[in-house]
Amino acid sequence: MFNGHVPRKCKSHLRIIFFNQIIFMKTVLSIPGMHCDSCAALIKDVSSEFPAIKTVEVDLKTKRVILNHSEDLDLAAWSKEIEALGEKYKVTPLL
Repeated sequence: MFNGHVPRKCKSHLRIIFFNQIIFMKTVLSIPGMHCDSCAALIKDVSSEFPAIKTVEVDLKTKRVILNHSEDLDLAAWSKEIEALGEKYKVTPLL
């Protein structure tokens, strides 16, 4: 039974569409240098400064960050702010 949800891929984003209306986008990124809860807290803190980001999931085991956000997120600006935290915070989009 069709429930109205149609996932669509767009580069490193997954768009979730409900009756042709975008609800949010999901972007998965790799930050290989993350290793502790403080790293995760820093990423969440920086992310909180971007109103377009609705939720942030940080997985230290896989070194991945999942951003759920609106379409107007400036991902380049977010990446620049994260990478400004230090060398180990190199952001790599995953497809």
